[in-house]
Amino acid sequence: MTSPAQNAAATAGDLASLQHEFPGFRIWQEVTGERARLVAVRRQAGASPHTVVTSDADELRAALTSPTGP
Repeated sequence: MTSPAQNAAATAGDLASLQHEFPGFRIWQEVTGERARLVAVRRQAGASPHTVVTSDADELRAALTSPTGP
């Protein structure tokens, strides 16, 4: 059985695509113990959402494309 942190390579595979798709956000991956998370933080004041933290690339993409944020 693999842990979420061991499966982080799948999340990391989406990272470059997400960064290219959403240039208005700093997007990176954090692995802490057994948990791997994607973090997106806006680059400009006034953009929405300010911050999104999730383990799912599709959920991050949906939150960043939503007109009002999550």
